[in-house]
Amino acid sequence: LDILKMAGVKATFFVVGKNGERHPGLVARIVREGHALGNHSWDHRKLSFASPAAVRDQLEAWENLFQPFSTEGVKLFRAPHGCMNPLAISVLHDKRYAWIGWSRGVWDSDQPGENVLFERLTRRPRNGEIILLHDGRGSEATVDRSQTVAVLARVILHYTDLGYQFVTIPELLRLREGS
Repeated sequence: LDILKMAGVKATFFVVGKNGERHPGLVARIVREGHALGNHSWDHRKLSFASPAAVRDQLEAWENLFQPFSTEGVKLFRAPHGCMNPLAISVLHDKRYAWIGWSRGVWDSDQPGENVLFERLTRRPRNGEIILLHDGRGSEATVDRSQTVAVLARVILHYTDLGYQFVTIPELLRLREGS
């Protein structure tokens, strides 16, 4: 958050409910500083084979905690591991969520080293990309993300030097609707 603030960049944070419950001050700061907030399930359970009721429970547990922090506009959902099933997708539709994936997954969770991570993040950039970065691993309480933090300012500078702008997912969706 400090790096994003210094760079004047807004981002979208898909927060796992259990993690937000542990760190409500961070969630409040995310919203206060103008970033978008999205639902990433309550406990990061894989939803590939989940029943509609289980998906609804995951969404609503998250909503119950984050209602005070809700951001205006579209409701965003990123599935744990990116996987859903058709019945689960119908629940998202019923609850008026936009299911958000990513176009650049750089596997920062594997901690490949700062130089490798920078290369993955900056290789062949394209307009409209959604870059996936992690601040944790599921609902685990302690995970080292120092490599991701260490390259973030360099990556932002690299993209801005190339003329790219960073926007939140709601802003990106509005841009795509306008084109």
